[in-house]
Amino acid sequence: MTHATSATDTTISINLFGAFRDFGDGRCVTVAFKKGMGVDAVKAEILASLGGGAALETLLSVSRLATEKVVLLDTDTLEDARALSILPPVAGG
Repeated sequence: MTHATSATDTTISINLFGAFRDFGDGRCVTVAFKKGMGVDAVKAEILASLGGGAALETLLSVSRLATEKVVLLDTDTLEDARALSILPPVAGG
């Protein structure tokens, strides 16, 4: 879900999964978004919105943002404010 704040600025809601559910409301976080924003910048917005801290910063550094169809690289840029999720690393067998 996005909310327009001006012609170029919007906010975007990012779904939280796994260890991220221990932060914020446990379901999603809303961050500032601008067209062309990099994934690394979105992660910085998540860090700020969830209160920062070393544990969260470490978790973000090993986690990936994803759209409904693709897992994004930290070097990717976003041209529109679409639905995103933040995915922590998982282990299993």
